Amino acid sequence: MRHAALMAETAERTDTPPAYQAALRDGLISLLLDGLIRRDEAPAAGPASVRRAEAYARAHLGQALSMADLAEAAGVGLRSLQETFKRTRGLTLTEWLQAARLEEFRKALLSADGSRSVTELALAAGLGHLGRAAAAYRVRFGETPSETLRRVRTRG
Repeated sequence: MRHAALMAETAERTDTPPAYQAALRDGLISLLLDGLIRRDEAPAAGPASVRRAEAYARAHLGQALSMADLAEAAGVGLRSLQETFKRTRGLTLTEWLQAARLEEFRKALLSADGSRSVTELALAAGLGHLGRAAAAYRVRFGETPSETLRRVRTRG
C-alpha cells in the first residue's frame, strides 16, 4: 500500500514530467484493479470450508501443515478461514490444529501395543516440540503421556 501511495504522490507533483505522471497513474490503476480482482478470487469461508480444512488437517496431522495449506485445501483465503474458524469453533485455527493433534496422540496412546515409544507416537501425530506437547497434553487430559501409556500397559 505504501508503494501505491508513493506512486500517487509522485504523479501529483508538478515537477514530474507529464509522460511519467501518466505512466504512474496507469500503474496505480493496475495495482488497484489487481487488488480488487485478487480479493474476489478467494471466496468467503463458511461452515463447509471449515469442515474441508478440518478434514484435510486430520488426514495430514503427522505432516508439517501451514495455515496457508489449510486455507488452500478449503478453497478460501487464509484470513477468511481464520475468522470463520474463530466464529464457528470458538478457537483459532492454530488452537484447533493443536487440539486435533493432541486428540490423535491420545488415541494412539490408548491403543498402543507397546511397539512404539511416546516420542514416536507424538511425532506421528504432528507434535514436533515434545516438551510443549507433554505440557499441553497434561493440561488437556490431566495426566502426562507417559502416565497414559503406563496405565494402558498395566491394563493390557
